[in-house]
Amino acid sequence: MAGKTAKCPKCGAPVVVPLPDPVQQAPDDDVPVAKVRPPAERVSTRRTERPLADDDSYDDEEYHDRPRPSYQSQAPDLEGLRDYQIDMGLWFQDSGGRHFSAFMGPMIGFFFIMWLITMGMAILTIVFIGYFGFFLLLPQLAAGPTIVCLRQLKGQQWSFGDFFGGFKYYWTTLAIEFLAGLAQLITILPGFIIVLALGGIGQAIDPNGKTVVVPIVGILSLITIIASVAFTIYVWFRLNIFCRQIMIETNCGPIAAYKGSWRLTRGHFWGLFGSFVLMMMIVQLATFLTCGIGLLFVLPRGLLFWNAAYLRITGRTPVSPESAY
Repeated sequence: MAGKTAKCPKCGAPVVVPLPDPVQQAPDDDVPVAKVRPPAERVSTRRTERPLADDDSYDDEEYHDRPRPSYQSQAPDLEGLRDYQIDMGLWFQDSGGRHFSAFMGPMIGFFFIMWLITMGMAILTIVFIGYFGFFLLLPQLAAGPTIVCLRQLKGQQWSFGDFFGGFKYYWTTLAIEFLAGLAQLITILPGFIIVLALGGIGQAIDPNGKTVVVPIVGILSLITIIASVAFTIYVWFRLNIFCRQIMIETNCGPIAAYKGSWRLTRGHFWGLFGSFVLMMMIVQLATFLTCGIGLLFVLPRGLLFWNAAYLRITGRTPVSPESAY
């Protein structure tokens, strides 16, 4: 089993069985000992069709036979991974070349399938069923491209069916979507309550609106709304920006994925948020200038870009675009 991947008997995680040390024969031992080649002389049985990253988890040998990671109730330990640099140029480089050419075509096909499903659910909203479809199907469909992006960047084999791999995490993705909406409601609701209270106070003091109280109340209400929306965006971004990747890689629950994303973005909010906004602006601009056609090309690159950023941030190097499939 030396050099092969096996399941840890304690935690269930896949680990590589270490190679044995060379057997050392004692000087006074008369018993012959079989010679064992040192690890440096061993002939590797690992696939060498393409160079892979240093991380053994990128090796796709026996990939389809590996068991899924055991369910984790705690967030991944990402405390030691916060010392990283925001390097959009490197992320863009990691997401190009053969990664982009291999991902773009299938992603365009999946995009049209997802568009047809969305249009079908929009039609079904006439009889209210479509609203349930948006909530029960779209989160799983949205997780599929992330699965494919991670496998492509790691050098793992994948097929078009992996775009629908989000249904393997059906209840987790559903819970993430539900909790994301709940978090937005909780964070933005206090601001609107304060606005309503300020409006009531202004009306009570000056029912006719003839004094300076009404403009002051209006300014305070505007500031409250802006602050409330900004806080909602801040919380949403830190909770959701990497939770899907963490959930896919560790098979953890929604709370653990949220905790991992929150820890991973700690101290880097502005850099990550600025990178995300710039990426979205490029996608929107390309879509606008090409009357929507450019979306088919810039969206796959944007997804690869952000998943390459996730791998770099978590201390791993994506497979070189020149050596990828």
